[in-house]
Amino acid sequence: MSNKRSCPECGSKNVKPDTTGTTVFSHGNINDWICRNCGYSGPMPEKASGEEPGEQN
Repeated sequence: MSNKRSCPECGSKNVKPDTTGTTVFSHGNINDWICRNCGYSGPMPEKASGEEPGEQN
């Protein structure tokens, strides 16, 4: 399975769930992700296949 999330700061796909104080919804979704490249922590919505970071619909 490919990672469909990318960092809004640097565009890296090297991101993981941020479990350092994040709130998890009751159904298990993680609110925030952390970029292993630049350290950005925050929301990173999943992108549709072929959609580039920063691309708006």
